[in-house]
Amino acid sequence: MLGIPQSKFQQEMTNPSINNVELNKLKTELYSAMFKFQLMHGKLHKITKEWSENPKLYQGVVG
Repeated sequence: MLGIPQSKFQQEMTNPSINNVELNKLKTELYSAMFKFQLMHGKLHKITKEWSENPKLYQGVVG
């Protein structure tokens, strides 16, 4: 690159230090975690909405 030192990011992009098997495993774990996060976020949103509309439903659970 014209004698200009590459950044660590550029080095990783051109010559990754992680192999494809490890990378695919990490991708799978990431997608699984993202799916679980979205699922939990949806559940929390639903519960929060229910609670805001009728707090007595959760009176024994909260406070």
